[in-house]
Amino acid sequence: MKNLLRSAACALVALASICAAAQDKPAWAEKGTRTINADRSNDSYTVVAFDTHNADKTFLESKRFEPLFMYVRENFSAQPEGLAVDSVQEDGVTTYIIAYTDKDKGTRHTLQARRIDQYSEYDDFESNDYEWYLYQLYAVGRPDETPRFDEFELTRAYNAKATAMSIVPGWGQIYKGQTAKGCVIIGLEAVSVAGIIIGEHKRSRMMDDAAKHPEVYDSWVGKAHSWRNVRNVSIGVAVATYVYNLIDAATSKGARRVKVHKRAGEGLSFAPTMWNDGAGMTFSYSF
Repeated sequence: MKNLLRSAACALVALASICAAAQDKPAWAEKGTRTINADRSNDSYTVVAFDTHNADKTFLESKRFEPLFMYVRENFSAQPEGLAVDSVQEDGVTTYIIAYTDKDKGTRHTLQARRIDQYSEYDDFESNDYEWYLYQLYAVGRPDETPRFDEFELTRAYNAKATAMSIVPGWGQIYKGQTAKGCVIIGLEAVSVAGIIIGEHKRSRMMDDAAKHPEVYDSWVGKAHSWRNVRNVSIGVAVATYVYNLIDAATSKGARRVKVHKRAGEGLSFAPTMWNDGAGMTFSYSF
């Protein structure tokens, strides 16, 4: 029994290490931007995720603004030609100003965007080829308006919701982006519960058979004790997995996520602006 419990604990520890190394991919790259957009303090901007891929990582990064340009062309009737990007820094935060020409009216417009996060990875294929993937997350404002961007924090810490969800084994881990670990915990609990039920059922039946056949009583009792051990070991594995599940959901770091700190709606604010011959800053007062 002790050896089986020790093996189960070692499997969970090994799984935790593997998941910790494999969960660098941000949660937004897996689950999308719905939650981040829901946490905004205002709708003067939209959070958009892009992903591109190419075998050449350097080429991919050199074209990192192409998905943003494509977004502008598709959503704001921008001409493919004449798209330009400039940047302004304020308090260490870079704001990109995209200038474009309306393909229907021929008028010149600008919009602002901020890169919140980015992540790159590569996939190997059976043919020994590989491809790099670049994931980018932007806050994108509206044309000719000064967006009221919130502050964005990148964190791997999660709130008490993960602990509360772990009441159902594995759900807290899945919520934190640790899908493989969560599925293994669910599987271990399911197998353990099945072992408890089957072990107790078999033990009870063997004891009934022992009572019905006293001439081979010792044989049936021996079998009953074996099934009792299966039941007890299963109980131990189920308890150990559940306790690990609760502790892990409360303390382990999850996939990187974006936490939105809503900005105040009043006061003096500065914003980057782009003109035909350059970029600069404007200020406004909201009340």
